[in-house]
Amino acid sequence: MVSKKTTGAFAAGAVCMGALAFAIAAGPEDQKGMPEMSAETAAEMQAWMELSQLNEHHEQLTKYVGEWDVAAWFKMDPNAPAMESSGSMVTEPVMGGRYTKSNFHMPEWMGAPFDGIAYMGYDNAQQKYVSTWMDSWSTGIMMSTGTMSSDGSQLIMMGTMQGPEGEEMMKMVTEWVDDNTIVDRFYDLADGEWNLHGKMTYTRKGHAHGG
Repeated sequence: MVSKKTTGAFAAGAVCMGALAFAIAAGPEDQKGMPEMSAETAAEMQAWMELSQLNEHHEQLTKYVGEWDVAAWFKMDPNAPAMESSGSMVTEPVMGGRYTKSNFHMPEWMGAPFDGIAYMGYDNAQQKYVSTWMDSWSTGIMMSTGTMSSDGSQLIMMGTMQGPEGEEMMKMVTEWVDDNTIVDRFYDLADGEWNLHGKMTYTRKGHAHGG
């Protein structure tokens, strides 16, 4: 349940950003009708506006944008052969480029179609990348946060979701091999160690596999 504090912060931020945007865009005559505000309120409004600005981290997200062919490899059981399949993903910018939305589809995975939706962004307040993932095989949403390597070639995301045995942790490492190839590697935590259990390779449609 969303708390009153969270709701209040969201409402205050929305009002502050809207009012400040109007003040900036409006001419002197239009501003006469606006109520006077304290220095504290004006500073808060300015802080909200600064948090809403796009930067180089949001530019990084544009590397996901496009149509992709996907090759999937997962080893669900250490004692069983790995499973492989193929699918597609379409990623587009949303909210003015503050986030990306990815629609993922595999026609067949373990005998049934599999669909997923991911949102990715960069939270200026946390100074972290943030993402959500939901799919047709669950009723929960996985929430993840992460950081980028200094050269911008690798993103490490840590996520949690509720599973049959309670809260489960997952690590996902994204590598940009080149402009047309992205590789996600998935790790689960067992006995205090991260173990690779899956990999997805995304190749931009119309381009050869790059890695």
